[in-house]
Amino acid sequence: MGLALLIAFFVGAHLRLSIYSGGSVLVPQFICLAAGAALAALYHRALLKALPLMLLLAAALVLAPILNFPFLSTSAVFETYKGSIQLLVSMTLMLAVAALVTTVEPARLARLSTRLWLFFVLLALLEFVALREVFEAISQAIYSASGRGVYNGVERDQLMYGQIRPKVMATEPSFLATTLLCLCTMAILSMRSAGKPHAVRNGLLMLAVTYLVCPSMIIVFFMAAIATWMYWPRTKKGRALVLFLLGGALVSTLIAQSYMTQLAALSKLALGDHGATGSFFGRIAVGPSVGIDVLERYPLLGVGVGNAEAARPIIDSNWLNKGAFALFPWFADPTLRANDLMSNGFWWQWIYMGAVGGLLFMALTKALLRTMGVALPFRAIVCAWIVWYAGAAFVDPISWFALAIFCIPPRADAEPETPVPDLGGAAVAPGATHAR
Repeated sequence: MGLALLIAFFVGAHLRLSIYSGGSVLVPQFICLAAGAALAALYHRALLKALPLMLLLAAALVLAPILNFPFLSTSAVFETYKGSIQLLVSMTLMLAVAALVTTVEPARLARLSTRLWLFFVLLALLEFVALREVFEAISQAIYSASGRGVYNGVERDQLMYGQIRPKVMATEPSFLATTLLCLCTMAILSMRSAGKPHAVRNGLLMLAVTYLVCPSMIIVFFMAAIATWMYWPRTKKGRALVLFLLGGALVSTLIAQSYMTQLAALSKLALGDHGATGSFFGRIAVGPSVGIDVLERYPLLGVGVGNAEAARPIIDSNWLNKGAFALFPWFADPTLRANDLMSNGFWWQWIYMGAVGGLLFMALTKALLRTMGVALPFRAIVCAWIVWYAGAAFVDPISWFALAIFCIPPRADAEPETPVPDLGGAAVAPGATHAR
């Protein structure tokens, strides 16, 4: 039952269908919400363990706009509460998925994710080879009343990838790429001896096929996150090294802000057609610059969860000062939202919550994951941060689904070793034959 609901959640995450009325979203991503609600009901006993911490988080999200009121308008406070509700729902769904992936037999999870990945690959190949018009007609029918436009960047795809990428009934090719990469990740992390040469080889093969079927640069971030999960240090010295590297990355980011104008131009040159679209600048390069500027202005509690438009003047200022609007003039469209100009999920966390609020939220998230039985919660958070860096809204269920995937325990931790029989036929505990 749980795995069937996980499939439904994947389908919802792929389609991202919302119920619209009058141009506004009434129920966002309702297939995900329905499947996630059923998962939450199925794993309600596990979720009850996390209830005290979730209530504490809810209280903090209610209190934060009140403490931050001198810096926010009344409409901004309303947006913050709306974003807080969305965040709480998304995190609840994440905990339900985490409860599933940490308790289901890893072999079953690996088989399911591999077969579902093959199914999406087959659909993508059918669309690419012969049935593009059929899939396009289905997409138009699905989204005709949803208020969501269907991607039509044919020229962009041909320029950047030399092909028209399949969507498999999603609105954008990048959604198919994300679906395939999430399924790849689940399969790889659930493999026996993940991180060993044969498992790495199989994982790289799946990733290569994914890129060939639906190329997208977000694969780089998924590969980095998978490697982080596989080779996460288990010793205190190793964990100290991770903190040192994270600190070094932050310092390097701060230094790089002095050269953002050059980096914007360099991204256009060095990344070729990828850099020429401005997507790299909006997803990757501008995030640290905007995040640091917002933290200087709202250091404690940020601009409020989900209150993206409050950061819009700072985002516009960074695009303008770095020369990005001149390099990528199509992003100067006033109808674009703040999330269209800056979609770096890692930095949205700190923009929304500030330095103090962000650290407290991270500690609370870590405690929630530990309560759900996640062995290495900080590893899961860091892996999610890496994926979010390629583009995420932070408050939506899709962002938090990525975190749930990295809660999968290593196969060796999830499956007890089979007792080794001694010469007399009696079972001996593993390793006892070497005891002295």
